[in-house]
Amino acid sequence: NTAKAEETLTLAIYKRPLVVIDNVDSPTPWLEDFLCRAATGVRMSRRRLYTNSEEVHFTPRAGVIITSRDPHFRREDVARRILPIRFKEIPEEMRRTETEIRAEVEARRGSIWADVLAALARIQDSWPTLKGTLRSTHSLADFAVFGALLAAAHSEDNNSDEWDDALMGRLEQAQHRFTTEEDPLAELLDAALEQSKGTLHQQPVSDLFRDLRDLAQIREWPWPYKHAGAFTKALKGKRTALEHALDVRIVLSNNHRGGVYHVSITKSPYGPYGPNRG
Repeated sequence: NTAKAEETLTLAIYKRPLVVIDNVDSPTPWLEDFLCRAATGVRMSRRRLYTNSEEVHFTPRAGVIITSRDPHFRREDVARRILPIRFKEIPEEMRRTETEIRAEVEARRGSIWADVLAALARIQDSWPTLKGTLRSTHSLADFAVFGALLAAAHSEDNNSDEWDDALMGRLEQAQHRFTTEEDPLAELLDAALEQSKGTLHQQPVSDLFRDLRDLAQIREWPWPYKHAGAFTKALKGKRTALEHALDVRIVLSNNHRGGVYHVSITKSPYGPYGPNRG
């Protein structure tokens, strides 16, 4: 029961500190909207029992972990709000039993907590000085600010550049990769760029729509767009992710003469954010 599953999960994120959703390998239409609401802290309202109009409000407090071998929640706005973590299969010679792992954790529990509490103490001491200097434009604003605070608190000069420039950059790349993996649009654009030696010259988006649709039919690949308008909307929405995934620069413009969109796509030797990025 879809409604029951969503209601149960909604109540869980308001009551527990951590919620784990295991093996989400089949399409779940409501999950993407749910994840966005949970990540942005949307409050849930309910009528207070035994009253006619009085409401009570609940604010999400749980961290949400989802495991999946074949995720179907790759929407762009969802990807910007998750931390994708990939796991490789553990070689047979490195496998350990749960009992062995628990024993090691128990043996090291004291030192682990000592390190955690020491790190938190440094962060707390640094917060009054650094709180006015930390800003984030990322969708995961709290995570970005906390990471920058942690990096600055552990550096000699209170500098968070390594976190901002390196680690948040890697996170954005991982998010873009997550949202374009197994995306037929990314695969078809890559194939079209290969055929055209790295450049799709400026053309109406409707022309590119027809070319990619025909290519999908020839290769027997899925083509999810019913008309050029839907394709244009997808191209605009996925532009940044596609640029990162395919290492290209996409120029999408409206010539304002009849509202016809034109697009050009070029492989860049510098990557999508190299010296030629305009």
